[in-house]
Amino acid sequence: MIDGDIDLGRGSGMGESTLRVNLDPTSADFPRVAFGNDGTAQTVTANRIEFFATPEAELGAAGGGLADIPGSRRVSTTSTIGKRSGDLTFVVDEFAVSEGEKISAGGALTIGDAVTNYAAIGDLSAVTIDVVATTIAILLRRAGEFLGLDGSLEGDAGVDIVANTIHFTGNIDTLGSGKAPGFGLLDPYSADANLASFPVAGLNFNNRAITAADFDWDLADAPPDLHPRGAIRDDPSSVFFGEEVVPAPVAWRGETFLPSDKALLARLAIDPHADTTRTIRGRLERASIIDDVGSDLPDRSSNQIRLSSSRVLTRDAEAVAELFDRLFGKDGNRTEQVRESLQGALDDYLLTSVSRRVLGFEFRRYLRNRPSSQFDAYQALEDLDVLFSYHRNLGLTPGEYNRIQHRWLEAIKPDGISLEEFAEAIHPSRFVRGSDILELFGE
Repeated sequence: MIDGDIDLGRGSGMGESTLRVNLDPTSADFPRVAFGNDGTAQTVTANRIEFFATPEAELGAAGGGLADIPGSRRVSTTSTIGKRSGDLTFVVDEFAVSEGEKISAGGALTIGDAVTNYAAIGDLSAVTIDVVATTIAILLRRAGEFLGLDGSLEGDAGVDIVANTIHFTGNIDTLGSGKAPGFGLLDPYSADANLASFPVAGLNFNNRAITAADFDWDLADAPPDLHPRGAIRDDPSSVFFGEEVVPAPVAWRGETFLPSDKALLARLAIDPHADTTRTIRGRLERASIIDDVGSDLPDRSSNQIRLSSSRVLTRDAEAVAELFDRLFGKDGNRTEQVRESLQGALDDYLLTSVSRRVLGFEFRRYLRNRPSSQFDAYQALEDLDVLFSYHRNLGLTPGEYNRIQHRWLEAIKPDGISLEEFAEAIHPSRFVRGSDILELFGE
């Protein structure tokens, strides 16, 4: 445990100072560096600061520069250099860790300043991250595993740098072999311009900000190594093979893709699940296939559709939820009121109709032609049409959204009309004449 500040000075020539910590990988207890956990900020000052994981006999002399940074023989499931709470600052001319080292801080993590020559880093996790150096070298590593905040052991693709905000000031380079580093931000589109060539994803499924409490856990002795769990930011054109398409006159940016939270989707009869490790790795590499369509369709007893939350856009889900609440009520308390309104309108229609069968589009025509006496019932059909239209574009397949909409219709269907014809009154099928569609449903 390192408590308090360390100030070795930043001299020149013979007065240069070096702080080296060797995390010897041959040690049986998997050594780590722990900074103070009382919530106070700590600052480490020296000309050169090194955290290496190399057998002592192979380490050699310090001061060889980026080319002489030793490799590593391990990938930890948690941080190897950590501070559970409080800010951690390294004031340094040259900063280096070996491949596979992971730094986590339950506060602001700052490495370097305006006169720092280089900073060689690996995985970083903190509330905020600032790295300042003439050259920022990200040391790539092989894929490994990490211990999630929920205690699950999951796989990753390589180096991840995760915080609410990340600012790298300097020329960014990568060293070694492995997948390109991935960045996780609260807002993926807030990434600095010099991160444009790297995959950037949201922090998590519900877009929750990282707090110091995330690092002060009891699942392991060391603070966690965080990983981005939200959807990736990149331009969709990057997932296609072939010649790159450069939008003109300005670069196009699609809608920010942030998965919806579970509570909101539950109101829409959707049970979102976390992506598999394979899907997460695919997103980090800018393309992924989510193959869960119809995985639970045979289970008709379930009231919800289970699917990946990455298939649903937050903005679309919020729009559908707003329409749903307006029609049925946030807790479904308007469902019976809507059904009674439609039942009364259908009873009036049956008094004037000579047909033994209620046709959906004829029932809608009846309501449309009586705007004063049947306004509530007609407005309910209009709202249902808009709700179902938005719902169909939410990211679900026809087999999925039809199942959900079928249950919604069952709850408000008036007696005296079949469910199929009731659906026709809301939205026409291809069997309705074009002239009637224009007259009753608009363009």
